[in-house]
Amino acid sequence: MPAVGSEDAQVVLVIEAQNQLAECIVDIPRNKSFLRNVPRKEMSTSELNSGRDSTPAIGIEQSSWELRLDKPPLRNGEWVFGSSEDPKICDIQLAADQRSGVSRRQFKIFHNFNSRMLLIGNLSRRGTYIRTRGEFDPLRATMVVEPSQSYVIRAGALQVAIILPDRTKEMQLQHVKYLERFMDTYRNQVQESSAVSDLVKSMDKPTPALVSKGNFDLVLKGDIGQGYFGLVQLGIQKTTGEVFAVKVIDKKKLRAHFDDADKRLANEKALAVKVIHTNVVQFHQVIDEPNTMTIIMNFAKLGDLSKHMHSNRFLLQEIHVIARQQCSAIAYLHDIGITHRDIKPENILLESRKPLVTKLADFGETSLSVELRTYSGTEAYQAPELEEKRESDIYTNKVDVWSLGLVLV
Repeated sequence: MPAVGSEDAQVVLVIEAQNQLAECIVDIPRNKSFLRNVPRKEMSTSELNSGRDSTPAIGIEQSSWELRLDKPPLRNGEWVFGSSEDPKICDIQLAADQRSGVSRRQFKIFHNFNSRMLLIGNLSRRGTYIRTRGEFDPLRATMVVEPSQSYVIRAGALQVAIILPDRTKEMQLQHVKYLERFMDTYRNQVQESSAVSDLVKSMDKPTPALVSKGNFDLVLKGDIGQGYFGLVQLGIQKTTGEVFAVKVIDKKKLRAHFDDADKRLANEKALAVKVIHTNVVQFHQVIDEPNTMTIIMNFAKLGDLSKHMHSNRFLLQEIHVIARQQCSAIAYLHDIGITHRDIKPENILLESRKPLVTKLADFGETSLSVELRTYSGTEAYQAPELEEKRESDIYTNKVDVWSLGLVLV
């Protein structure tokens, strides 16, 4: 596909006709404001196996349309494509009626307001089909549109290509500025926080890495945490644009430091399946590999409590809410036989401030035993029985209650 729109930071993408039926879109009056012309290039035989009616000639212009941030859609920041003549139903009319197989609302192109990733979503019961290579596949729900990929969309008998601009670094930075203004216009409608978007923006890469982790195809945007035994990365799911935290544990380093490293890893893996509570971080998948263990979990938009203890401090009534939520989380863990053993501000994540929602995280020190003997936890938040512990001494899950009390004080 040709690079287009790189000279204009307002351009989101270009839609290009791929067969004669799609060329007719230009004759629909309401599409005129989206129209642009891009010179065709000579294409190889393999590129032409997309269902084009005839081989394009060099230099002949073909019909194409561009989505622009300075020409926003009518609803929620989503450009809707279909056959409806009603501009309240679709932004770009792909056909004069439904006889071509195009539904009144066929598909939409939109940004995930958390991750800023561009997505395409199916809206038709008849199905929307998309090809990145080889044959057309049904678009199940939504998928991320990646800069490095080429896409051809089939709706009924109509075929169009999606082309993303090949921007320079400077042009990409300008595009991000325009995109932030665009999203600010719609944020009240979609009720999304800009906290994740700001973080993604701060670590934005021209071509982020795509990594397949278990059932998750994730676009990795960068590191958000670093520890002695591994790191935590920000991952964006390719099919939805949703944001996840990806914790990667280095087994070699863990085993070098702890004699019971394999038991710790087994506990953390078991808890990912076992623990389900509103105020405990949700685990989605654990991928156990020879040298690493990767845990995919919900991403807390506002970081951990330690980041809010000195600036933007909590009000007394907010501390009461944190206490209720974390007491509930600890009681739940104790009821199913789990002792956390490392409760501290860094391990309590802040999902949102209004309403205030906290999540207990990091189960690296967790024990499933009733009688506990191993020295564990962070010294500043340890219970007295751990500070004065002899090797033969036994302690109980009450150490979690003491640690939480110190956090709240």
